[in-house]
This record gives sequence, C-alpha cells and structure tokens, in this order.
Amino acid sequence: MLLVVLGAGASYDSVPEPQGAPHSIFDRRYFRPPLARELFERRPNFETVLYPQFSKAGPLVDDARQAILRGENLEDLLASYEERSQADQRARRQLLATRFYLQQTIAECANEWLEAHAGVTHYHSLLELLAREASPALFATTC
Repeated sequence: MLLVVLGAGASYDSVPEPQGAPHSIFDRRYFRPPLARELFERRPNFETVLYPQFSKAGPLVDDARQAILRGENLEDLLASYEERSQADQRARRQLLATRFYLQQTIAECANEWLEAHAGVTHYHSLLELLAREASPALFATTC
C-alpha cells in the first residue's frame, strides 16, 4: 500500500504556474490558496470578507498582521488569544470572528482557484497515476 501525505502547501502548488503567465489567473495575491503566513494579508478578497461581516475580528487580524511583519510565530499569537479568551469575553468574540473569517476566506480562495483552473489540478494527475498503478493508497493530510 502506498501512503500519500499532503501537507499544508499542497493546495498552494495544486496547479503549475507557467513562466510569464498572465496575472489575472495566477496572481498569488488574490485567489491562490494562502499559506499560513499569508492568511491575514491585505488581499482585496480577504478585506471584503473581513468587513463588515467579521469586523469583530479586526483587532486580532491587525495583531496578526503586525506579528507576521515582525517575524513572530502566528501560532503563538493565536494560542495567546485562545488563552485570553478563557477569561476575556472581548478576546473570545474576536477569536470566534477570526475563525469564521478564516473559514470563509479559505473556502472562497479554494472555490475561485478551482474555477480559474476549470477544476484541473495536480490532484487529478495524482489520482490518475494511482489508478493506473492499481495499487491501494492511503491519503493523510497535515493541514
């Protein structure tokens, strides 16, 4: 049996990015699924999700942007908000709004990315290769 491990960057590199490709489809700033350090970027599509629907996430998003600029660990920042949220109602609301903001942002990126590439990704090629090999495979993700 073959074990296929897909990491968090698998969606990011799910389609080839040809040299000199027009930026309308391959522009990383907009619909390419974000890596962790890109989750709070000031992309136009991220901003329209954030405001007004999840505006309560604003302070945490701002803290995250500043932490990333300083080279700090995003997971540590989110863990500190999680800890603060146990006793602080405001931090709890900010954290909850941020979770929904991230969920919607990532879902919209994934949908737009697939649509921009007519649903053709490296995942299809991998599944086709495995089907040709006729060997059982087990998939694991680290996301």
